[in-house]
Amino acid sequence: MSLNATKTITEVLQGREISVQSVDFADKHLLFVRVDGEADTTFDVKAPDANTMLQLQLGGQSAAEDFTCEKTCLIGQNTNLKLGIAVNQIAKLLYTNSESRNLVISISSKLFASPSSGNEFETLVDLLQLVKRVIT
Repeated sequence: MSLNATKTITEVLQGREISVQSVDFADKHLLFVRVDGEADTTFDVKAPDANTMLQLQLGGQSAAEDFTCEKTCLIGQNTNLKLGIAVNQIAKLLYTNSESRNLVISISSKLFASPSSGNEFETLVDLLQLVKRVIT
């Protein structure tokens, strides 16, 4: 595997430092989502088949709405549904932006753990905006 590019964006959101780092390899795309410097759960996400990928990239509404990635939890909290949803949304964002490789996404379980974090939907939207900035 040869390293092509690395990009990191860090912001303070809702009183926590959230860092998104993207690392590109020839056959995989790694994405780290850290809260206060840590990421404790890692998912391996299989790229969708060519037909689904084409529908996503051409803006097929039903494919985008029904998109669910095939993910395997390698380390960490595989029962945390909020992390699973976040990983699915991150994968959907990357695959609609011409990503074609498998993904490895390391994410912090603290992202949705704090009761003072406010609205969890806002947290997800903020996260997706950071991911979009780091991949463009």
